[in-house]
Amino acid sequence: MVYEFDDSAIQRGDFLNPVRVRYAEERPLIAETDILRFGSRLSVIKDSEVSDRVFKSIWLTKSVEWSYEREWRIINHRASGYVRVESLKPVEIICGCGIAKDLREKIISTVSDTISVKQVILDKERFALKLSGIST
Repeated sequence: MVYEFDDSAIQRGDFLNPVRVRYAEERPLIAETDILRFGSRLSVIKDSEVSDRVFKSIWLTKSVEWSYEREWRIINHRASGYVRVESLKPVEIICGCGIAKDLREKIISTVSDTISVKQVILDKERFALKLSGIST
C-alpha cells in the first residue's frame, strides 16, 4: 500500500501519525531497571526520558538488514484493531506475485475508481521483479 501523508494532521493534533522506524547496526541494550520504569504506573518511578528511549528501542528499532523497507509505524495506544488514520490517504495498492486471481479482482473492483492498483510480476528474462499496472 502506498500512501500520501497530510502533515496538517500533526498541526490539528491528531494522535495517530506515522513514525519512522530506526535501523541500527547494534541491538539496543535496555537495562532491567529502565524496563521496570517504563512499565511502572507510579509517577515517582516513571521517567519520561527513560520511557521514550525504551519505547523507541522496543517498537521503533530494527536491524539494518531491514532498512530497504523504509518502514513507518503507527502506534495506537487507545484502541485495538483497525482505525482510520486521518493523516494518510491510500493512493496505490501493490499486489504481490502470488496473489490469488479472485482476490486481485475483488481489490480492483472495490478500489480502482479511486486508488491505483499494480501487480508485482516475475521478469521473464532476468532474475528480477517488475511492477505492472493492472487494467480493469
